[in-house]
Amino acid sequence: MKTDAISIVEAAYDCESDICGWLGRLSSQAAPRMNRGFGIGVALYEPGIAPDWMPLATRYSNEKIFSAMMRMCLQFPAVFHRLNSVMSHVGTVTEILKMTSAEATSWPPFVEYMHPLGIRDVAGIIARDPSGHAIVFHVPTPDLRRPTRREAATWSRIAAHVSAGARLRRALPGQKDDVAGSADAVLSPSGSIAHAELPAQSPRARESLRQAAKAIDRARSKARSNEDEALDLWQGLVAGRWSLVDQFDSDGRRFLVARKNDPEVKDPRALTLRERQVLAYVAMGHSIKLIAYCLGVSPSSVSVSRAMAMRKLALRSPADVVRLFASPAPSVW
Repeated sequence: MKTDAISIVEAAYDCESDICGWLGRLSSQAAPRMNRGFGIGVALYEPGIAPDWMPLATRYSNEKIFSAMMRMCLQFPAVFHRLNSVMSHVGTVTEILKMTSAEATSWPPFVEYMHPLGIRDVAGIIARDPSGHAIVFHVPTPDLRRPTRREAATWSRIAAHVSAGARLRRALPGQKDDVAGSADAVLSPSGSIAHAELPAQSPRARESLRQAAKAIDRARSKARSNEDEALDLWQGLVAGRWSLVDQFDSDGRRFLVARKNDPEVKDPRALTLRERQVLAYVAMGHSIKLIAYCLGVSPSSVSVSRAMAMRKLALRSPADVVRLFASPAPSVW
């Protein structure tokens, strides 16, 4: 049975499992939807990491396939890092490398390692964060079919949540069993606020959190009947600041905790935090609409922040922004 997108989004915010358990849950939820006959893998990529050091979980596959993929990555490390560092979130290896059909069928790494197994390409979804970390879904395929525009739009929104979930986990080392411990707010699924710390006490903040909790509840109810609407309802962040994460009390009742989870983008220039965040996502190749989704703010707010930041830094084009962020400083998982 095909998994609905909201089930994958819910898996993204699992903060209780260790990293291998989390990757395993993501792969289990995504596999029924993504598998093209050779299984899928989900891995954690950091800038400069060796392929055989990446935490990895696989589903519906066999050791022979992913052993061959690992040998290929170790044999061609420059290609491995290029593919895992691309701006695009959704695509195939041959698409990212801009190959023609003839080039794709004769590319030496695939000819040597993939073709003997019946694999002709590898589709990928890269859930990248401005820090340079990424969660990479890789799917061996028997042909050169590339994702449709609709598929790319759906997976880009799912990737926004996977990236947010990974960022949340990195902020909770050693306390993943107590997500509520330093939360800014605690809410019921219907949006009632049971507790709010200072950052969430303003009327505007409380209303944003209330509406977001209600939207998530509606997204879950619409998950199977209208997936696009469900994804539209569950934004990547709340008011550009919080992620809402499920928690359960001793009686098994579910509640939501709001944790600060906006991406930290360090930059010594005279930009606001929002301007730095927007430029970092522009450098990753995100559209205005997708940046707004990731941050949980309006597209017009993103447009204004982008224009202001580019004006302050005298940047004329997205290519200038890419060069500015060309070497993100890796952080420790």
